[in-house]
Amino acid sequence: MTDDRIYTLYKAIRGIADHLVDRLAELEPRSLLTRLARIWANRLGTLTPEQLDHSPGDGWTFRQLAFRLTEPMYYADAVGDPS
Repeated sequence: MTDDRIYTLYKAIRGIADHLVDRLAELEPRSLLTRLARIWANRLGTLTPEQLDHSPGDGWTFRQLAFRLTEPMYYADAVGDPS
């Protein structure tokens, strides 16, 4: 019994599971961004300047793609100060 309430085992387990899912939903995007940034840095770090300025097809060069990554700051600005 907690706070004058009696919980069944399943209710308690469901409450803990919900809490874990909520924290994971908060943590996972942060760790995903960290992992993706590391992958990009590792991949771009292997390219020569000539390779960076080359496009394997009709699209942008790898250097242009890297600079394009700064544009998602729009989303951060749209959210504003989270504090």
